[in-house]
Amino acid sequence: MALTQLQDWRRLASITLADLIPAIRDVQLNTLDGAVDDFLRKLVNQPPRPVSRSPYVGLFGQKPVAELRRQAANVVKRFLPELTAPNLVPLDDDADRLIRQIRGFSLTRPTGVHPYEGLYGYTILRASQRLMQQWRRQAGEQLENLLDAIPENSPTPSDYLAVSLSLALARTPLPDRPVYNLPFQGFFVLPNTLSFRDLRRRGADTLRVLVASINDAQLGPKDAVVDNVIRKITNLTDDQVNNVLGDRPANRLPYEGLFPPDPCSGEHPDKNLLSQNFTLTEMIQSATADRLGINNIPNAQERAKLQKLTCSILQPARDALGPLRITSGFRSAALNRAVGGVPNSDHSFGYAADVIPFNVGTRAFAEWVVRNVADFDQVILEFGTLQNPAWIHVSNHPRNRRQILRIDSSGARPIRI
Repeated sequence: MALTQLQDWRRLASITLADLIPAIRDVQLNTLDGAVDDFLRKLVNQPPRPVSRSPYVGLFGQKPVAELRRQAANVVKRFLPELTAPNLVPLDDDADRLIRQIRGFSLTRPTGVHPYEGLYGYTILRASQRLMQQWRRQAGEQLENLLDAIPENSPTPSDYLAVSLSLALARTPLPDRPVYNLPFQGFFVLPNTLSFRDLRRRGADTLRVLVASINDAQLGPKDAVVDNVIRKITNLTDDQVNNVLGDRPANRLPYEGLFPPDPCSGEHPDKNLLSQNFTLTEMIQSATADRLGINNIPNAQERAKLQKLTCSILQPARDALGPLRITSGFRSAALNRAVGGVPNSDHSFGYAADVIPFNVGTRAFAEWVVRNVADFDQVILEFGTLQNPAWIHVSNHPRNRRQILRIDSSGARPIRI
């Protein structure tokens, strides 16, 4: 049976303690041994050690200090992985604390960080870089929306939570808020006449940026704290009992479950949704197919390729540049012939789309793809002018040639942009 994340954490903690306990440096028993003894007694369900009794007395008999520590390590290594509780229990907190104590770490974990998380991170990383970036962006937007929705024009507990999180996430340390300052006051150079709601709005926008800018390579304590603050502010600001969020389960990644399922994960119930902002309908729409009665429905393999295209190129570009219009996406073989497409066009396999952005120029869109997408096969600037093409063809065929082409009445030629 595969280990759950919590079981794996307990296994790793048992191995860590089995290494740390025998390595305690003092040749005499000390306070660390007392902490180990206290943990062992809880682990094997023994009564607490009397204050007057030395560590390990009554557990292993009279033996040299090194042997007592070795035996204590063996007990931890054997019994800690045998905890079967599906959720965190006080013994997990004790194990985390003991590891931190022996290593000389701070014994205080950030609020919202579970035992073991700060020690081992997430041993089963189930979130891609793209998904982590999406979650962090959504988390920042969620916090901004929660704060903007507060009607009071005076500080609330949610404001103090938001300020504490901003101070923790700021790359350039912000000064601690003087006790006489309002929340967010001092973050910005603003007129004293500004209402507190306007001050909160500025602070909410700053917090959104700070959360979205977390760039840790994997989900970790910062994300756990953000998740915790979202839950707390939601509970403080939402008067609908059914919407109250509980604490994050130990087997759930930060942000997981706070937002709708990601279509790119294949878990979204709406099968028409290829990514957060792109649907299968818009990727297969064709006036020519409608006029000629051509079937332009992709099969399962072609749909999967369309989804990869939207998730790897179109959705990231949309997140960065704003809405995109798909002028031509998937084309069945019959439709490709009808519109005069080249034989074996990438459009016919689900690898390609022709795009016109709404908020930026077509050239800017092409440049963004070239500079920000690692895996693309072709970016083609089609017709119009070189600085303002009529549309941009993007393809993520597995050949991954990273070709940049210009097509106009003179034909096709490679270019650099």
